[in-house]
Amino acid sequence: MPRTAKIQRSDILTAALALVDAEGVAGLSMRRLGQRLGVEAMSLYHHVPDKNAVLDLVHEAVLAELELPQQSGHWRRNARALARAFRRVLIAHPHAVPLFAERPALTPGSLAHVERALELLRPGFPKLKDRVAIVQVVVAYVVGHVTQSLPRALARRPAYAALDPATFPNLSELEFVLADYDVLEEFEFGLAALLRGVAARPRRR
Repeated sequence: MPRTAKIQRSDILTAALALVDAEGVAGLSMRRLGQRLGVEAMSLYHHVPDKNAVLDLVHEAVLAELELPQQSGHWRRNARALARAFRRVLIAHPHAVPLFAERPALTPGSLAHVERALELLRPGFPKLKDRVAIVQVVVAYVVGHVTQSLPRALARRPAYAALDPATFPNLSELEFVLADYDVLEEFEFGLAALLRGVAARPRRR
């Protein structure tokens, strides 16, 4: 039986992320987390109210590794650097990616990164509503692209070469395209197109 030990919020945050990295979100439970920390599961409730709060800490732990760019004075440069940095931390913690598709930032630590992201866009968009929209769209793009680029997603693609060329003239040749396909290049292409669209949008007065 686990012995009673003194733990801190930072211990829970680190252990929860390690557990998700190893076993996925489904493998995270208060019991498993207590075992990893060497304490009774019930003692965790002195620090966090429930499993949802622990998942919020995992969200925070991932964002804690996000290297936010310095304010360059150019919103598009800032947004591009932010998107790339966000992609890097999600790829480093693939099992945590679903959390960013399903739940918002809620803890002070997570919200601090959102605040910084909004500030990075101020040079081009003084209106907060515009900056919120851009952050939302960029986050959705990065999370979606990373989700579809993870090995488990790529492993499930169809056997394109086996398709009938008469019915699928494009898809039947896709296997040859994918042989040297660059996912990062695809990411950069989509990000550039997204930011060009944002730049072309009329500014709010």
